[in-house]
Order: sequence, then structure tokens, then C-alpha cells
Amino acid sequence: RVTEGLASLCAYAASLCPAAPVQVLLEVHGDFNTLPLLRQICDALQYAPGFGLIWDVENSYLWHGENFVPFYKALRSCIRHVHIKDCVLKNAKPHPCLPGTGVLPLKAMITQMLADGYDGYFSFEWEKRWHPDILPPEQALVQYVGFMRALEAENQGRKKNRSAVGRKKRRGKFAGKWPGCASEMRKSCRIWRYGEATTIDAGKKRARETAGRNGG
Repeated sequence: RVTEGLASLCAYAASLCPAAPVQVLLEVHGDFNTLPLLRQICDALQYAPGFGLIWDVENSYLWHGENFVPFYKALRSCIRHVHIKDCVLKNAKPHPCLPGTGVLPLKAMITQMLADGYDGYFSFEWEKRWHPDILPPEQALVQYVGFMRALEAENQGRKKNRSAVGRKKRRGKFAGKWPGCASEMRKSCRIWRYGEATTIDAGKKRARETAGRNGG
């Protein structure tokens, strides 16, 4: 029944604007918080226009624990939006806390998603209405922004380091293959493809140029 209802809703949403269908997102929450059930729904709706998941990382943590990777990998293609929150466990029950100060591996989760090309939104969820003892939202939101900006800077730093290492490896491979010819071949003889160098034979090229000047 749930799958049929979602399929019908997706079809209706698509009919409103066929060129850019309104997204119909199912949150990982309550009864819809286990991998077998969510995978079954996602498989049934894989061709439904605009269907996707809201991954509430705390809700799923209560099912998969710290090892989020199998859960995430199985549902990755359907994730369209992410709810970010953290918690500590009090008497085996989750209690909200500021991002990065609780039991959830938030940094690993977000880093993995960004590495996999996720380009959707990360939404901060702060439920003070149900937890009156936690910080006011205007204070918690500032902490969240700081946490995400620091994580963004950290990930950009990793990308720069990987790029620098890649350039060094390519330069080393190039110079090692053609000792003494590296600078000349960089100027005119190199074509890079997927990190490998396809080149004109530099020796033959120089020989042809010399023969041409000598009239040979």
C-alpha cells in the first residue's frame, strides 16, 4: 500500500510540471528505518519520477549503529536530502546534542557523501520543542554552521593534497620514462589521458628536424 501510494503521488507531482517534477521524498524515520524495507520500497519506485529519500542520520543510527556504510551504500542512489543531528545516549535513549559532540560519526558520513558526489542539501534538525533543556535554536544553529564550515574546509584541504600528490606522481612518471627530455616533451610532445602519457617519440622527432635542416 505504501509503495502504491507513493507511486501515485509521484505521478501526480510529475503531472504538475513534467519538465521538472516536484520531488516526493520519504524520510528515514519510524517504521521506515530498516534497510530491508527501504531497499524494497526504493527498488519498487526506481522509475517513479521525483522519488527519493530524506536520510535522517540519527534515525538510521538507531538501526545500523556506528557502521553506517552498508546502510548508506545500499540507499545512496536514492538519497536526495539529509537531516543532520547528533545525540548522546541517556539510559539507552538518544538525547540531542550539538553536531560533532555525540555518538554519531557525522564527519565520516558527510565526508563519504561529498566524496561520492552528493550535491543536495544538509538540513540541521534541532528539536527543542520536545527537548526543552537543550540550547535555543539561535545558538545551536551558529554551532552547526561552524561545524559544517570546518568540515568543508577540511575536505577541500584533502582535495588539494590529493591533487598535489597526483601532479607529483605524474611528473615523476614522466621524467622517469624519458630522462633528460622531460622539459622539451612537456612543451610539444605530451598528450595526457587518464594519468598516462601518450607521446611522439622524441628522438625520432629530433632526428627528422635535424635531417630537414641538413636537406636530408
